[in-house]
Amino acid sequence: MVNNLLIQELIKFIEDNLDMELSQSVLEEKSGYSKYHLHRIFKSEVGMSPSKYIRNRRMATSSVLLLYTEVDILDIALGFQFNSQEAFSRAFKNVYSLSPGKYRKLMSKMIIKKGASEMEKESNIKGWMLSGTHPHNYEMGSIRKYSTKVNQLAIYNPKLLQMKMNSQR
Repeated sequence: MVNNLLIQELIKFIEDNLDMELSQSVLEEKSGYSKYHLHRIFKSEVGMSPSKYIRNRRMATSSVLLLYTEVDILDIALGFQFNSQEAFSRAFKNVYSLSPGKYRKLMSKMIIKKGASEMEKESNIKGWMLSGTHPHNYEMGSIRKYSTKVNQLAIYNPKLLQMKMNSQR
């Protein structure tokens, strides 16, 4: 149980700091365990090593940024601690079998087509209703659109937004 709580805290730390350098020594310091013990308990709880988890989360988050923002690929690469756009592109292609540019282009087209076909369907499903603790924050059958890439970036990665704004000054 103690290991489970530690791993949950470590995952939260990783998620909050995907745009920072997350070396083995940083994770050791955060957990208080040796790299070997940390690797062993992380893998037993999560099913993969800490470095693989970090790499997978960075790729997943970068794919969201590619699809829903207009942030430059280089900015995404540098924001997730890749040394160059080429290194990011190689890692991205290993996961998604497409370069980041092709992924953005192809998947955006698929999202647009899917969105158009869903708009033609009836937006409210008979017998269904919106529920939850704050239903006034949601709309049935629609997706909120954000007009500027700054707003989109703030939603998906506030730290990357701050970095982008500082670089433009």
